[in-house]
Amino acid sequence: MANAESGQLVAAARKELRAVTSLDPWMNHWKGIGNVPDYAMLERQLDTLVRNRRFDDVVELGEELVRRGLDQVARSDDDGLTAEAIANCMPIVCRAWTRSGRPAAMQLLGAIDVLLSDDFGVCEAFEDVLDHEWGEDVWSSAADELRRRLDAERGKGGKLDWSARCARIDPGDRLIHALDQAGRSDEATELAVKEADATEEFPRAVERLIEVGRLEQAEELARTGLRRSHALPPGPVSRLEDLLCEIAASRGDRLPRIALVARRFFESPDLDGFQSLAETAMRTEFARTLRATAIEFLETGRRPDLEPRTRKMAWPLPEPPGPPRPASELEKVREREATRHRTSERWRVLIELGLVEGRHDDALAWFDRLESDSGVARGSMDIFPFTFVDRLATAVETTHPDRAIALHVRMAHQTAALKDTRKYRAAAERLRRIRSILEKAGRDAEWPAVVDEFRSTHERKWRLLEILDETLRGTGRRRGRRK
Repeated sequence: MANAESGQLVAAARKELRAVTSLDPWMNHWKGIGNVPDYAMLERQLDTLVRNRRFDDVVELGEELVRRGLDQVARSDDDGLTAEAIANCMPIVCRAWTRSGRPAAMQLLGAIDVLLSDDFGVCEAFEDVLDHEWGEDVWSSAADELRRRLDAERGKGGKLDWSARCARIDPGDRLIHALDQAGRSDEATELAVKEADATEEFPRAVERLIEVGRLEQAEELARTGLRRSHALPPGPVSRLEDLLCEIAASRGDRLPRIALVARRFFESPDLDGFQSLAETAMRTEFARTLRATAIEFLETGRRPDLEPRTRKMAWPLPEPPGPPRPASELEKVREREATRHRTSERWRVLIELGLVEGRHDDALAWFDRLESDSGVARGSMDIFPFTFVDRLATAVETTHPDRAIALHVRMAHQTAALKDTRKYRAAAERLRRIRSILEKAGRDAEWPAVVDEFRSTHERKWRLLEILDETLRGTGRRRGRRK
């Protein structure tokens, strides 16, 4: 392509870029109307320029697209459609980026700046530019400039508020990565430690200290972070706890990890937490004691790790790593665990545990107790998710067919009572399932009474009875197929 023709194409692309980024995007999906910019033409123009080796022009256009495009995304209201369209152009820009006439250090630093300016994930393609085979000298040059900027920000002094700390985290991450790539990992580690105090990015610093074997300093910094846990989100706090357990384990001490898993189970009881505790404590002298105390907690709500220690059930584990506990925590825990909601949560875990371990008698006993103590009418769906009851009924079909049938009948009635014709087929399938259970148990004679009782209860719902007949005859229509 001749230079004049290429110049015209560059001008046309710049005109299209400015026109399409000047629109204010919006979309009303309910009415099917909106104003979403179409970037297809610009995408084709950029691709043509790359194929004609106009790399510098594409880079310049790309930089303008980043500036104007991110501003457009910030003011858009179209469920991300504009962001997606702009993002589709970025891989083309990146193809030209590392082939432009700019110095390598400028290319690398420019890509880092693009990523730092992007709050919407539009420019993620520039991560590929960072993966280019840059030499250590190029990374070192970029690191020096990033450090100069960070030092300038640090030199302003004053305590950082939440937004300022967040704004400093990404540049710090990019600088640490650049130092690592430049072969200056010791500097990167020292920077991470220094920045932890300012940005409260403690996990990043602790992880690096552990990697280089500075365990005492890592432990001290992790505990400093936990003392300031009131200013940290739950994720970093949890990570610091885990890192302290890793440090203890590296010294041959498994107890902090077991204690931490136990505490997390007590704070948020579920089947996964129970099984995780059992697995973590496996092959230790505390395995049986921990199982017994965990089950007692599920039954009573008493926290063995917080209750006063007695000879009968002394808690064998140390205090796990974590934020300092207020003196009033025990009383608050007792009040919370005494609530009906928490009792229901714990007893459901007992039911699930009984099913997993094949103790169906125990699972049904806790199910009955939870229903009777719930304060709602027996058979109400207020305390049990429908899928939970279905799982229980399915599990006990062989060992306790009467109970399984009763639960399936209950769910069939509850589904039919929703007065939603779209649910009627599910209720009918439930009845067919009951018939199958009776047939397997050799109790076919009981089936007519079950289906007659269901028909009598819902005799006014002619459509339900029609679907029931179709289903039981095996002629029910299936979605997507014509009869």
